[in-house]
Amino acid sequence: MEKFEFDMETFVTDTEEQDFSLDPQTLNELAAMRPFYPELAHWTRFASFVAWGAYSQDIYAISWVDWMTG
Repeated sequence: MEKFEFDMETFVTDTEEQDFSLDPQTLNELAAMRPFYPELAHWTRFASFVAWGAYSQDIYAISWVDWMTG
């Protein structure tokens, strides 16, 4: 059986920026999340950052997010 793999280039179009361009707090947050997403283990830290940012923007664009933001 073929194993499904998330291709980071499907979701993140610009992965050319280097990982060291992210601040230490962001790098720590990404490192804390990585164990929960083993299917993304082959992604660069920057690709994970861009994808998480896009996902977060989608969440905040939804009208029911008011309960989170007050």
